[in-house]
Amino acid sequence: MQKSARADSRRKDAEETTLARRRTPTSTLQMQIQKPSFFKILLGDFATVLRLPLLFVEVYGERLSPTVSLATGASPEKSWAVKVEKSGDHWVLGDGWSAFVKGNRLEAGDFAIFWLMDNWSTFKVRLYDCTCCDKQLSSRFFSPGGFPGLEETECIQTEMMCED
Repeated sequence: MQKSARADSRRKDAEETTLARRRTPTSTLQMQIQKPSFFKILLGDFATVLRLPLLFVEVYGERLSPTVSLATGASPEKSWAVKVEKSGDHWVLGDGWSAFVKGNRLEAGDFAIFWLMDNWSTFKVRLYDCTCCDKQLSSRFFSPGGFPGLEETECIQTEMMCED
């Protein structure tokens, strides 16, 4: 009986260790997934302000800096200072957001994922366009002199349609 209890105890310890390893971030992707995040499909009037999701604000809003930095990773030294402001009943990315929109050539139908970093004042932002690919990748192919024979697709603004 005692051997069986020890074996059960060792098996339980091994299972707990395995579970702990699974929960420990081992890659950048896993770390980003565990950071507070939200996504937005850019539709309607997004050029001057971007409304923050209500639940995100309820959970993390008090810790957010009044001015956040948006960094896309396109150029490590380039980021945009944007104010977190109250607009009516909603919190938005306000003053500075339009410069981010222009600087990244955002259009209706683009998709953005925002990860809040540990300092509570920086969002890492990943941008996708209507091709369902990273905006940096598609801009290389669709720019003049990009990929030969590939013409720019026209995004449908009322429907997000992506082909595999």
